[in-house]
Amino acid sequence: MIYFKESRPYFLIEDSILPFRAELYFEIFNCFLDKDEFLLFAGPVKTTDREYMKFIEERKVLIGSIDTWFWWPKLTREILWFKPKNNLEILNEIKVFCACIVTESGNENINNYSFAMTLEETDEGICLYISEKARGSFLSEVFPKMEKVMKDNKVSYESLI
Repeated sequence: MIYFKESRPYFLIEDSILPFRAELYFEIFNCFLDKDEFLLFAGPVKTTDREYMKFIEERKVLIGSIDTWFWWPKLTREILWFKPKNNLEILNEIKVFCACIVTESGNENINNYSFAMTLEETDEGICLYISEKARGSFLSEVFPKMEKVMKDNKVSYESLI
């Protein structure tokens, strides 16, 4: 069962099915993208894995923090935002749980994004937090696409506002 909840200032999708279905979230993430948009993933705040840091550095697009995620701890250092080169790299980022933004090609300002998403595992299952830059854009532009992707899943909608 997938629960879709509308709350301010974000939307929440809870997936009570474990194990984690990375391929489903890959399809969900693609619902956010239009022709000139792509996903930028947040690099890890702390890591000692030099190979992974090299991977991120080679794909780095922007550096900066956004204030959208009030549930994230405030960071004193800037976040590296990187663009995976292919679908397999995107899928791998989703598998390790992630934070990402949807932005247009050529964007040079971290605050010029259309959606911000955080995928986390909680006691209730998998949670995808979604913030929209333009109010109403998620329900009008993205959710109809997501309903098609989630057609084989039971979806429950609840408004918390």
